[in-house]
Amino acid sequence: MDKPQTLSVKEWIIRNMSTKMNIPERVIEEVVNHQFDSGNMALDRYNSLEFSGFGKYYFNVPKAEKRMVDFERMKAFYERSLLEELTEKKRHSIELKLGTVNGDIEILKTKMNRGL
Repeated sequence: MDKPQTLSVKEWIIRNMSTKMNIPERVIEEVVNHQFDSGNMALDRYNSLEFSGFGKYYFNVPKAEKRMVDFERMKAFYERSLLEELTEKKRHSIELKLGTVNGDIEILKTKMNRGL
């Protein structure tokens, strides 16, 4: 059975399991939410997550450190660019990109600091 465009993957899985197993959707949704919450906690605490039958996933700290260097380089580039004479459209575009990079830096810093 194909997933309808109107349903998210999570909703579709819950609905199918509920129908096939004759269990209320609410119960299955609670189990699914618990699994995802547990997975997020495992990633936060141990920097790894294993789904039986699917594989093991790791937060790669060395790769994150390299990515942080790239983000810092992009941030410096955008900040230097803002010091130049720019059209209003170009300035706005660079400010948006700088905001995105700053957000990415904060997310990555948070994740890297949790693993310490």
